[in-house]
Amino acid sequence: MFAAMSVSTSPSLHTPSCVRARPPSSESSRMIRRSGSTVRFSSLALGKRVSSASRLSAVSSPSSAHNYDEDSQDLAVGTNMMLDRRQILAAMPLSLGIAVTQTTQPVYAAEDKIPWGDVRKDLAKVISADANRGPTLLRLAWHSSGTYSPKTDVTGGSEKGTIRYAEELAHGANAGLSPAVNKWLAPIHKKYEKQGLQWADLITLGGVVGVAELGGPEIPWRAGRKDAASPDEVPPEGRLPAADKGSFEATNSHLRKEVFYRMGFNDRDIVALSGAHTLGRCHADASGYEGPWTSTPTKMTNGYFVLLEKAKWEPTEVPKTGNKQYNAGELMMLPSDIALTKDKKFAPIVHEYATNQEVFFTDFAKAASKLFELGTVDLYEVSFNA
Repeated sequence: MFAAMSVSTSPSLHTPSCVRARPPSSESSRMIRRSGSTVRFSSLALGKRVSSASRLSAVSSPSSAHNYDEDSQDLAVGTNMMLDRRQILAAMPLSLGIAVTQTTQPVYAAEDKIPWGDVRKDLAKVISADANRGPTLLRLAWHSSGTYSPKTDVTGGSEKGTIRYAEELAHGANAGLSPAVNKWLAPIHKKYEKQGLQWADLITLGGVVGVAELGGPEIPWRAGRKDAASPDEVPPEGRLPAADKGSFEATNSHLRKEVFYRMGFNDRDIVALSGAHTLGRCHADASGYEGPWTSTPTKMTNGYFVLLEKAKWEPTEVPKTGNKQYNAGELMMLPSDIALTKDKKFAPIVHEYATNQEVFFTDFAKAASKLFELGTVDLYEVSFNA
């Protein structure tokens, strides 16, 4: 989230839906190798690649070489490809030239012994004890993930759960998050540690549950993150969004170029993720700002966007810190919030979300799922009903 608020004691898996084979040809047969085993079948055109998990290398003869168009996600034979076991199995009938409709099935880790349904229930209990913890858990997951920087030695992101270390919690933007780690989540982690629960998964799942328990959308989530072994992998401070860069133009430029574009988000994602401010509030002794964004800080709605457009926001100075914020009665907005309404590309998206909560929820869930998976590898689906 955009400021170090203390909350009141505050891409998706792509699989082909249809795969159609070319007529079998002896010249176009090729080999798929995985872990030393080999499967031979006729050339075929496959659709979208599934994920970063379960990667395979495809090798074909020059006569069958085609190109891979990453933008359209159209994968044809001949190039190095990333497939998974499901695609190989689905491809077997294709050697006969048969058109096959492929039904997507979740990938589960056979060795996973974690009772995810129980973990989720325990997280829900944390929030039911005090609804104000929901926004804090979302903020923790957001800040754990929002440090991702792919072109650096220490990439950050949620993969290694480094925000649990005191060194990262000490970053200014993370003020007020220590109780969430050390008091609320630590007992849950200890309870399931022997079954393999990783801090990185627990932290991001906490954000998912925090949103769902407060009336928000279900954020698609997968497990499989691997915790860092030491604080040596804590990312440097300064990668999270700042609340104010001196002007609306400079603040919007910062959001785009220094933060969200770095992580692969677009303008629509930026506005959708800003909608996390519909939950929680700021405390001056933590973030330097004071007050809730909406009158319902423990209920997720599109009210943040409605208020951005309709309330009369007056510039105000926070008495304790001297920081500039915008007030409308007891409610507040950060400069980075108001900046969204001053940008010709952001403003129409703000209006769309203000007039359609369903669209906001859909976009928020998609963007948050992407955020929580940045930098991760080999994630897998889990069942909360088992």
